[in-house]
Amino acid sequence: MRCLALAQAWRSDKRSVIFVMNNPLKVIKDRLQDAGMRLIETTEEPGSSRDAERVLKLISKENIMFLTIDGYHFDSSYQKYLSQEEYISMIIDDNSHLEKYYADILLNQNNYAVPKLYDSKIARAKLLLGSKYAMLRKEFNNWQNHRKAIHHKAKNILITLGGSKTKNTTIKIIKALEAISRFDIEVDLIFGRNDPVYEQIANILRYSRLSVNLHQHIKDISVLMARADIAISTGGTTCWELAFMGIPCILLILSDNQKQNAESLCSKGCAINLGRSDEISTDLIAETALNLLNSYDHRLRMSRIAHKLVDGYGSRRVKSALIERNLKIRPVTTEDCTVIWKWRNDPDVRMASFSSEPIIWEDHLSWFESRMQKNDCKMFVAHLKNGTTVGQIRYDIKASEAEVSIVIAPNYRDLGIGSSLLRLAVKEIFKNARVKRVNAFVKKYNISSRKAFENAGFKNSGIKKVRGSEAAHFIVRRETHANFNDRNW
Repeated sequence: MRCLALAQAWRSDKRSVIFVMNNPLKVIKDRLQDAGMRLIETTEEPGSSRDAERVLKLISKENIMFLTIDGYHFDSSYQKYLSQEEYISMIIDDNSHLEKYYADILLNQNNYAVPKLYDSKIARAKLLLGSKYAMLRKEFNNWQNHRKAIHHKAKNILITLGGSKTKNTTIKIIKALEAISRFDIEVDLIFGRNDPVYEQIANILRYSRLSVNLHQHIKDISVLMARADIAISTGGTTCWELAFMGIPCILLILSDNQKQNAESLCSKGCAINLGRSDEISTDLIAETALNLLNSYDHRLRMSRIAHKLVDGYGSRRVKSALIERNLKIRPVTTEDCTVIWKWRNDPDVRMASFSSEPIIWEDHLSWFESRMQKNDCKMFVAHLKNGTTVGQIRYDIKASEAEVSIVIAPNYRDLGIGSSLLRLAVKEIFKNARVKRVNAFVKKYNISSRKAFENAGFKNSGIKKVRGSEAAHFIVRRETHANFNDRNW
């Protein structure tokens, strides 16, 4: 789920995504196909040297910029082999089980993840730790401003266990809910596509007094989550989606790798951890579910805590971290004159500019040389790890303020580079110049640029007239930039 969520965030910027998997289950293949993802199947043993060699060849052939590794079988030697200068690598981890991690970025989105887990285990990796980086699938984007309504009389229960080996646990939950002395309960029970358990559970429910809606191959689970008063789930990645939706949860542990997450969420107060599913009784499930349904105050507290735990911007944060890890800035040199001229004359750039006329070479050269000589003008070029130039930032400084302008190379627009470049460049100017405030003016209807400045921490101070055009005036101040809360990106 987490790799699919990241891939969807990547695709939203018109980037291509390739999944490389060893003999994937049909349900996973169908899921990726439905999401429009490209899948390359391999028969190499995951984590083997032959697997690593194949991946490296694929990276070279496809000109891959970012590599994400997710799986317990990818050990330190595998990561080290694939840790190259030409691209950015990220390892997704859960429990700090390796002696060393070799990647540019290490992501552990679990609530219990802290830097101490990785002391002496990383060489150069940027750590992305905690539930602020929990990655949600794109269907949850529509619920960004949603706040769960907690009903005094709760009756709707969502059951989502995931996987295909859940028959015994599902039956145990059904028997527990049948034992509850309430007849108004409505249950939504979710299965995966082609789940062999589906027909067996459907036959059992024919003789049940419970009102149960069976759902198989749900494309948008967020709607069912929004309807639920409580959920019964496992300690896997679905927890983060339920937390985002503010659903009070009862958690069962189906595998060892869910234990720490379930315990952590329980300690936070947004879930009730009953323990291993094969060790708990139907009576305990029934009692816990009934008490939670009947306790408005308990559900309200759990929902509020859950909302604070996961804000839905995790995929954006991870995507931005990947881009920024691959992005560098340096001062402009005379060798950059020609490419900057070409960028400035790009039709889209001219349309966004407050002076839309094409720029002839002689005028550009004169302008460029004069800017290079001025102490009150700072120009930077952005480039990727492999040296490819992707954009330019210019600051015109007057006293303690600077006005910023930005140009992104045509082939790298709509990829999220703008806001990342602005964050880097603002940090640079505040570090190396006596500037207290940075101003930016963006044409009123240039939505993409306005969004880039907002995501970089700029605040919209209103509309002003600039050279006859209405423009949004964005401001970022030194004192607020130092404590910029990245909630919005």
